[in-house]
Amino acid sequence: MFDAKSLLDSLVNGVSELGDRLQNIQPGEVLDKARDAAGDALDQATSGVKEVASKAIEATGADEKLDAVVGKVSGGRTSGDLLEQAKDILAENKLAAGVALGSLGALLLGTKKGRKVSKNAAKIGGVALIGGLAYKAFENFKEGKPLLSDRDEPEAAPADSAFASDTLTNDQALLLVRSMIAAAAADSQIDEAERMRITLGLREAGLDSTTADFLESEFKNPVSVDVLAAGADSPEFASQVYTAARLTIEPDTEAEQAFLTQLGNALSLEASMVEHLDAAAASAKAASAKAA
Repeated sequence: MFDAKSLLDSLVNGVSELGDRLQNIQPGEVLDKARDAAGDALDQATSGVKEVASKAIEATGADEKLDAVVGKVSGGRTSGDLLEQAKDILAENKLAAGVALGSLGALLLGTKKGRKVSKNAAKIGGVALIGGLAYKAFENFKEGKPLLSDRDEPEAAPADSAFASDTLTNDQALLLVRSMIAAAAADSQIDEAERMRITLGLREAGLDSTTADFLESEFKNPVSVDVLAAGADSPEFASQVYTAARLTIEPDTEAEQAFLTQLGNALSLEASMVEHLDAAAASAKAASAKAA
């Protein structure tokens, strides 16, 4: 099983890293940008081949075969050998996969006005951000304190709380990712063609097959609110499942509103608690909404 915490962090952190570049790009163009970045990475990886060939031609003249001249300055390796080496460098280079994940994060969290998570919030990391927002909302609800506002800076939950990043299991992190994808699919914005573009782009960018298979399956068949609720075995984690979904969407369509209502009910969250969670998620987006 892949590291779901890292995937969750990548999805949210991608907004911080790529949000400014992608905020005016339509969803269908997002992975084209990722592919461009992957192409740039390949160019960087193959630049050594070009440099060797150039030096070889300078040293021996351009009349000889390329493999012969490359071999003279590369210890006998052919241009094909060097190209394979360049491909290996690209395969090990996480840039392309990182860009694709960031693009996916931008698609989930940044394609509609007011939806993008603010840079300061995203820098905390996906796992810590969700836990911190849910913790603050949970505590305010229990103590009868006011809702969070855009003046409240997001922060991680205390290390000794049930919301701390270290207490989250891989299976729980996986459920938070599934909650995000289910929320994003609630208004059918991600159609079959877009889903295929996302997963194809991730594979082309070098994302490991296990993670890519998981994402492809989730986008094709998002889980129901009942499945999400079944995985929430405590009120604290239930609030994080809701927070992950609420961060993903700004409920300005009937379908999104209905999804969140159904999710809150399935998680047995009181209406007042949902209010606090909604306000917490909104506080993490406030800076971006103002800038839009």
